[in-house]
Amino acid sequence: MKLLRLLVLSLLLAALMPEVPRSWSHEGHDHNFLRKPGDPTKVIISQEGQSEIGLKTESAHRGDLSITLKPLLGRIEAAEDKNFDVNAPISGVVKEVRVVQGDTVKSGDTLAIVRSTELANVVAKLLDERAKVQAEKALAKIRLERDIKVEEVELALVQSKYERQAKLGPLGAASKESVEVALTDFNKAKATLEALKNQLQQEMAIQDARLTQVTNAARSQTRVMGLSDIDFDEAISTNSVIAEVPIRAPTTGVVTFRDLTPGESFDTRKKIFTVLDPNVVWVVLEVFQEQLPLIEVGQHVTVDTAMKTKFSGVVSQVAAVTNPSSRTIPLRIVVDNPQWQLRPGMFASGEITVKTLKEVIRVPESALIEEGAKAVVFVKRNTFMFQATEVAVGAKSNGLVEIKSGVKEHDDIAVGAAALQLYGNSLLNRLPPAGAPHEESDRNWDSTVLLTGVGMGLGASAAAILAFFLSRRTRKG
Repeated sequence: MKLLRLLVLSLLLAALMPEVPRSWSHEGHDHNFLRKPGDPTKVIISQEGQSEIGLKTESAHRGDLSITLKPLLGRIEAAEDKNFDVNAPISGVVKEVRVVQGDTVKSGDTLAIVRSTELANVVAKLLDERAKVQAEKALAKIRLERDIKVEEVELALVQSKYERQAKLGPLGAASKESVEVALTDFNKAKATLEALKNQLQQEMAIQDARLTQVTNAARSQTRVMGLSDIDFDEAISTNSVIAEVPIRAPTTGVVTFRDLTPGESFDTRKKIFTVLDPNVVWVVLEVFQEQLPLIEVGQHVTVDTAMKTKFSGVVSQVAAVTNPSSRTIPLRIVVDNPQWQLRPGMFASGEITVKTLKEVIRVPESALIEEGAKAVVFVKRNTFMFQATEVAVGAKSNGLVEIKSGVKEHDDIAVGAAALQLYGNSLLNRLPPAGAPHEESDRNWDSTVLLTGVGMGLGASAAAILAFFLSRRTRKG
């Protein structure tokens, strides 16, 4: 019975004995990659493999590299110099309001019509003064024209007398003295007539000047009251008193405020409308204190919003004080907004170009593999081979990176996820080749050989015991 138990134990040990491994292979090796003995920096990959992993290359080339600060967060505000408050130009009573808040208006459009006794008094006074001046002008003209006619008759008589004396003189019928007296009277009459004509012209000019002065003074006064020159000239031409004046939009834009109702009395101190010109807006971006030395007035800014539409502007002002709640410094960006897409109150983000590096070698940032303090890219050496090349990296911006050394212009560089696969296989190239076990594999091998030997010994012993046991039973039989 003891022998039978020993036999069973031996068979179990033999069944548990591990199989001797026959070969080793490195997991992760792709059949598309060929190892390069002695140089782990070089990765050789077939053209089929390049297609399978989507390998793409881009040439290193020279160009400008703009260094930017992004993303800078902020908001859109109405430009203060484009936000127009409209006050009543004259006190009075509202007759009609033609717009509501949110309406779009053009420059000069009528927002409301008001009735003012003050305006009516000014226009009535002007008409009275004009009538008075015109009456004085008419009287002066009548008087002077009458005097001119009298003098013209006198001149004709004097002239006739002189001509008669001048003919008789040579005949001895008139003395020399009488001829000279007639000539003197003639010249005096001509001078008097000329003086009267000049006086008429001067008097008319004086009256016209008075009329112009009175009219222009009233025009200036009614302009301040909001009356247009066209309406003013119409009042003069029709000699009618105007009491109504339109309140006009000062610019093209949107009515953002209204505080006026028909029948309401008001005075010039009250703000009644606000019209915003949205063709230009301010974008206020916040920068941190450590970024402030990089900011200058005039720098180009790209502004983005939730609409995914980009706008361009320039830094027009750097705030002199810090935002007390965020401890950031506000920047004012002036942005053209011709389609009125940007609206005050919207959130926005910005990207400021703070510096431009001229004619540097650039590669896509996706080509860069960072190994601690080092950086490598994979340069295509021929159709199948890519070599991991250490590079000195400069500035990074907008998906591009400056390469100071390690890569030449026009070198083809692997980019994107395929560059990472090349890097992974370059790491595998650093492992020992298949058939050269690691130290741990050696220890596993020794253990396996030992267990195999023990198992084989126990198996042999079990076979001998079984043979002995069977032979004895045969004899007994």
